[in-house]
Amino acid sequence: MGETLRVALIGAGFVARDHAAAWHAQPGAEVRCVVDADPDRARSLAAEFGVEHRDTDFGSLVGHPGIDAVDICLPPRLHLESTCAFLAAGQHVLLEKPFVTGLEDAARMLEAEQHSAATLMVAENWPFASATRRVRRLVDDGALGELFMLRAQNESALYVEHDGEVAAALRLSAAGGGFTMTAGVHNITLASLLMGGIESVFAYSTERPASPEPFLDRDVVISARFGNGGIGGMFFTGRSLHVGGRRLAFGLTGTRGTAEFDILSGSVTYTVDGERTSIEQDQPSMGFAEEIAHFCECIVDGRTPLTAARRQLESLAAVLAVYRSLYDGREVRPADLLAQADLATAVAGAGGGVDG
Repeated sequence: MGETLRVALIGAGFVARDHAAAWHAQPGAEVRCVVDADPDRARSLAAEFGVEHRDTDFGSLVGHPGIDAVDICLPPRLHLESTCAFLAAGQHVLLEKPFVTGLEDAARMLEAEQHSAATLMVAENWPFASATRRVRRLVDDGALGELFMLRAQNESALYVEHDGEVAAALRLSAAGGGFTMTAGVHNITLASLLMGGIESVFAYSTERPASPEPFLDRDVVISARFGNGGIGGMFFTGRSLHVGGRRLAFGLTGTRGTAEFDILSGSVTYTVDGERTSIEQDQPSMGFAEEIAHFCECIVDGRTPLTAARRQLESLAAVLAVYRSLYDGREVRPADLLAQADLATAVAGAGGGVDG
C-alpha cells in the first residue's frame, strides 16, 4: 500500500452515499471504484463524488492490485461471501452493520479474519457520533457517577412505503431480519458500550413471530439488564410518522447526574450535582467521517478497531436474543446463545478495552 489508501465502495445505496462523502473528506484516501448490481445507481454515485471507475460485480476487484481496501455497503445477507473473499485476498474491509445476521455466519467470518493479515472493521457509526463522544467523556470522567439506568429510542418511517419503492430493508431475504436487526442494532451496540455489555433481554412486539429466527419486526420494546448491574429499556419502531424525522435518543441516569442526547441532532443535555447544561451543536456529526478516519488509523497502526467484528459479536448475540425472547416469551441471555454456538471464547477474546 502506498501513501494513498485506494478504496472500492461496494454497494451504492443510501448508506453508501454517507460513506462516500466521508471518504471524499478523508486525507490520504481515495475511492477508486463504485460497484453496484444496478449500473445506473453505480454511475450516479460515482459521478456525484468524482469517481472514475464503476463496476457491477465486486468479484473483479478481489485481489486487484489497485485496490487496498473495500467499504462494503451491501444488504446484510450479502456480507459473508464478499467479506471473506476480500480478506482472503489480503484487502482491508470496512463492513456495514450488522456484519452478519446469524452466529454460524459470524463464526465463518471470524475464521476468515483470523487467517488474514488485513483489517476488518464493522461500520457502526454511532459510537463515533459527536453526541456520543461528548457523553462518553462525561461518563469516563465520572461526572454522572455510577450509571444504573439507560433509555433508548429508535423511531423512523423506514417501514412506511415511499413512492411505491420497496427497500432492501423490507425484504427478509436481503436484510436477514427486521427493524431490530437493521436499525435497533445501533442502540444495542451503544447501550452495550455505555453499560458494560448486555446480560439479558426480555422483548415485546406488536407482531407474533412464527419461529425464534429473525423476522421482519416493525415495533419492539426491550427490557434489559446490563453488565454493570444497571437496567434499561429500548424502544424501536420503523413506522413512526413523528414530525421532524427520526428520533435517535438516549437517556442515562447515574448516581451523580443524568444525560440525554440524540445521535441525529447532536444535542446533549446533562445535569450534574443539580446543575443543568444544554449543548446544541452547529455542525453535529453522526460519526461517518470519524469511523472512516478510525479505520484508516487502525490499518496504519495495526490497532484493533473499536468496532471490530469480535467486539460486535456481542451486539449480534443480543439482537438474536431479542428475537428468541419474542418467540419464547421469556428473558434470554446473549451469552447463552454464544455458548450454544461455541462462540463464547470469541467474545472473551475481544476484550472490553478501547484502542485509541
